[in-house]
Amino acid sequence: MLKPEDLWIGDLLRSKLTGRTGKYAGMHASGKLKMISGDKTYLLSIKSIEKIDDEIQDTVLDIPELDQISETREFKDEIDLHIEKIRSDLVNALPERILDIQLQTFHDFFESIKRRKLKRALVIHGRGEGVLRQAVRQILASDKNVFQYYSVHNDGATEIILY
Repeated sequence: MLKPEDLWIGDLLRSKLTGRTGKYAGMHASGKLKMISGDKTYLLSIKSIEKIDDEIQDTVLDIPELDQISETREFKDEIDLHIEKIRSDLVNALPERILDIQLQTFHDFFESIKRRKLKRALVIHGRGEGVLRQAVRQILASDKNVFQYYSVHNDGATEIILY
């Protein structure tokens, strides 16, 4: 069985479910693998992918190198604050409870990226009504470690640049 430690950035992978191929781009904060195919990044479980042998990699798919994909940003870390990603048991909870959990999760993530001295991160908050987005950006605006932040993915996420 394939394990994450068997993979190197740039290894060619194939989704067992869809047959889509792409290059391994590291682990996502959710524990899933990131696979870049064309200009899109897919999150896949380790069980749903297979590594394509080195001998046939060059003939299977002509994918640009990771650093040549202009529309896909490589983030050092990212988090998805959708409640179903954090705590699926709270999907039907009161909105105030959900927001509290999302903000606590964001706070823990933000402190973690500052401790690890990362320079770039992505927070996926969704477009929705904007309550979570506004709260996240208010926290970012008041933190001295934040160089800048801005909207990405049609305002469904915020990219953070730290000093």
